[in-house]
Amino acid sequence: MKWIRRVWVFIAIGVFTMIAGGFVMGWQSAGYSSPGLADKGELTACGRWKNCVSSQAPKDAPGYVEPLKNPGIAKLKAAMEEIGAELVTAEENYLAFTVKSAIFRYVDDVEFLIDKRTLHVRSGSRVGRNDFGVNRKRVEALRAKLSAG
Repeated sequence: MKWIRRVWVFIAIGVFTMIAGGFVMGWQSAGYSSPGLADKGELTACGRWKNCVSSQAPKDAPGYVEPLKNPGIAKLKAAMEEIGAELVTAEENYLAFTVKSAIFRYVDDVEFLIDKRTLHVRSGSRVGRNDFGVNRKRVEALRAKLSAG
């Protein structure tokens, strides 16, 4: 029976370590800033990890999403506010927002390159190698919200 207690202690330590690591990563992500525009005036490319989607990625890339139709800046800002995003940068043709996850407070960046008819979008996590589809779901939910009304 002593070995059962050791197993439970080992499991408890593992769970505590995972939870603490989650909070530390959330804290770390708050220390970074939005990637901003790349040198060519495009959205910064997604890295090699599965934690980002972009409408400016190659169409055959796993992180590619279709660009959004431009509903107007006011409607875009309102839709982003509805999903809990905070506007951090507003320029003539570029908007950057941050969104925090509920539990660990991971910070994701959602950026838009604005054209008269099109919104190029990039949604990416600041930390971690995999976002489990959160950024793609966010962009598709935003697409539905913007086209609904």
